[in-house]
Amino acid sequence: MKRSDFMSKKHGNLLITTLATMFVANKMINEAAKKRNAITSDVGQYFDWRDYRIYYKKKGEGKPLVLIHDLNPISSNYEWSRLEKKLIKNHTVYSIDLIGCGQSSKPRITYTNYFFVELITDFLKEIVKEPADIITSNDSSSFTIMARSLNPELFQKIIMINPGSCNNNFIANRNNALLRMFLYLPFIGLSFYNYEIREVNLRETLKTKYFDNPEINQKFIDVYYQTAHSNNSNGRFLYASIKSNYTNVNIEKTLKNIASDLYIIESNEYEEYQTIVNKYEELNRDIKVCYIKNAKKLPHLEQPEETIKIIETIL
Repeated sequence: MKRSDFMSKKHGNLLITTLATMFVANKMINEAAKKRNAITSDVGQYFDWRDYRIYYKKKGEGKPLVLIHDLNPISSNYEWSRLEKKLIKNHTVYSIDLIGCGQSSKPRITYTNYFFVELITDFLKEIVKEPADIITSNDSSSFTIMARSLNPELFQKIIMINPGSCNNNFIANRNNALLRMFLYLPFIGLSFYNYEIREVNLRETLKTKYFDNPEINQKFIDVYYQTAHSNNSNGRFLYASIKSNYTNVNIEKTLKNIASDLYIIESNEYEEYQTIVNKYEELNRDIKVCYIKNAKKLPHLEQPEETIKIIETIL
């Protein structure tokens, strides 16, 4: 056998072994996520939207209130679990899993901001069926504001908890397209996603960005881990679109044209949120801002009592 043929065969065997190892490792991660047993669907139902299934929960009686979690494949309606019992006393509460998240479909598509605008608009029209108050978390604020500008009759008050930047521009370029394609690869992209959202990284993210208290409840870790890796880690398709900036949108002009009923709850001890909220106030002087202490990205999980007090004064 020629040396070149030998080397070619050796490299081929190495590639096959590597792909097989990735396949087994990814399967093990998927099975490990299932065993967390942190997510239950016993109280939920599904909204058949286009060719997809959107999971949501409906509880309580009264004026409709829709809760929209952060736009992130690790996120789900669990974000609102510490507020729901109080909110359902006076409201019909709808807590949705966005497409690509939680127990909703996680299709292999390109996710854009306008795609979520259409989802929220259709959910309000077909499921809620009357004007509703909305509470959003972080990056879900942008598509909610866009949906409100296009269909104002569907919305009442909008409360944004630590909203995302209002001037994240979508830039369609070759690098973004290549990054998305890489993350879509069945073995390599999946392995990269699973590596990035392995438990040690997830724990560190929750400790440094999501919660002010470094002692993270294990339940939170289990829920976020299971959510990120359920459905064979198909949340990576949303992750790919986010990382490639396909979900970005600039809402500055839209914010200027909304006259009332916009509220922000800000974790005011953190410069990141202060800078963003200052920009919102600069663009729209009618926005009312409320502040909360000892919390980072998710005060509704970390400081639920303080958060519910603020929400009740607004609603």
